Amino acid sequence: MIIVGGGAEDMKSDGVNVHNVVSRIAKSMNGTIVSSPGVFKGFTTKKDLNVINFGLEDVTHRLLDENWTGFDGKGTYDIIVFIGGLYYFQSMMLSTLKHFNPKMKTISIDRYYHPNATFSLENLSIDKWKNGLEGMLKVLEAK
Repeated sequence: MIIVGGGAEDMKSDGVNVHNVVSRIAKSMNGTIVSSPGVFKGFTTKKDLNVINFGLEDVTHRLLDENWTGFDGKGTYDIIVFIGGLYYFQSMMLSTLKHFNPKMKTISIDRYYHPNATFSLENLSIDKWKNGLEGMLKVLEAK
């Protein structure tokens, strides 16, 4: 699952179209995108994607529920990728998942370090972050 937060719109000023980046990741992983309501509209023009318009607090609570079968009914998710969240809000979501669902792996691909994620990028300049995202996308799409 890929969780896209409300800060994704602000990334346009950094020269990153998060909707395109997330769409490419989702297609390469056959993943579900959960988008906060403020960012959802940007995904409506994308084809062949499973995009859910859902509040991020609610999806965090669902990820803690052992009986939740996911948006696709196939069970809980093993890996959650985060991008575009407001830093302080995403930090609380990651901390909640770390402490109350420690089996779940969380990955932050924002340009700022998140200590509560299983894996996080370090604090990066905009150029290093954009180059890193593009490199990651090339690897994912090559398979």
